Amino acid sequence: MDDAGLTTENMVEDARKMLEDFKECHRSMPTWLTKYNIMQGKFKLDLLLTAMLDFAPMSGGPERGQGSLRYVAAAICACSGPRRESDETANALSALAMTWFARFLWTFRMHSSYKKYSNEANPSGQATPTSVETSGFMFDAVGHRNSTMATKVFKRQRQFCPITGVGSRVHFDNNDDTDFLCADMENSHIFKRAAAEFNLDNPIDSCRYAMTTWDIIRNYMALTDEEMEAIVPTIDDPISSSPSTVTEIPNEYTIQLHHPKFRHVFPVLPVGGREHRVVFKDYSNSDPPIPLPNTAYLRLHAAIAGILSMSGAGEVMDEFEDKHGKPALIYWGSQTTISKTLCLGLT
Repeated sequence: MDDAGLTTENMVEDARKMLEDFKECHRSMPTWLTKYNIMQGKFKLDLLLTAMLDFAPMSGGPERGQGSLRYVAAAICACSGPRRESDETANALSALAMTWFARFLWTFRMHSSYKKYSNEANPSGQATPTSVETSGFMFDAVGHRNSTMATKVFKRQRQFCPITGVGSRVHFDNNDDTDFLCADMENSHIFKRAAAEFNLDNPIDSCRYAMTTWDIIRNYMALTDEEMEAIVPTIDDPISSSPSTVTEIPNEYTIQLHHPKFRHVFPVLPVGGREHRVVFKDYSNSDPPIPLPNTAYLRLHAAIAGILSMSGAGEVMDEFEDKHGKPALIYWGSQTTISKTLCLGLT
């Protein structure tokens, strides 16, 4: 699929030319979603493919961004049929976009109970160029949730949400001297637990859904073998918890709202407004120290937030939740900062 004779720059240029032609001839909703009476809105498959390209460098980070970008560009270029404007090319690009939508974005945005819906999407082989190798990392299923994870994360952050500055109501309830807002607190996985779940006793499920998701993650983040092996063992560790794009200062990030005008997004604005610095620091004085969030997971989170916003996919998923079940609200530190879409980005 990847033409070793082409530079990444040339491959990206070819991919963008293909998407220009695709934009003019093919703009359909994912076929498995149409029967659920979901409005298309601004969502377009060509926008999703373009967004995957645009945010690939963020997902891979400074050292691996070119690898992430090459993965997306190569997958798009591999969809080319006899003619760039042919139905064959358009259908292949549609299948690729639907695979990234259903097996990647949907998995990270939606509650795990919604996985059964996106299972209806047939995966594109262009999205999973290393699936055989990736299957070798699926040897240990995710166990029961680690009950100490939230305790450690709140202790690390001094019982405050690092984004809003809201304090834990449970922790500060009996403190009459508080001059800050308190609320019920929730801990949130940065790397979604649902993305790491698979059933070793159900090979069909593992092959058709989890392995596809894992291979997309592996290539879009440009992960090493060691990092792939660490996903399951550390999924409930503090490194996978809290929310935010890496700045030049270690453990310091800038938060951005992708949907500042969207309803119910951040009744309480982040400290400092819509764009501000968030500093992750271990305030616990624990020995050993409580690990800080994994920067690679933060970059992935930020990239997904940008893709959902740019492509309109986030709005489609919001509507699906509104029409077909109780919304799986995502908590960013406290119940006063509920967001229905992954709207936090890093810049």
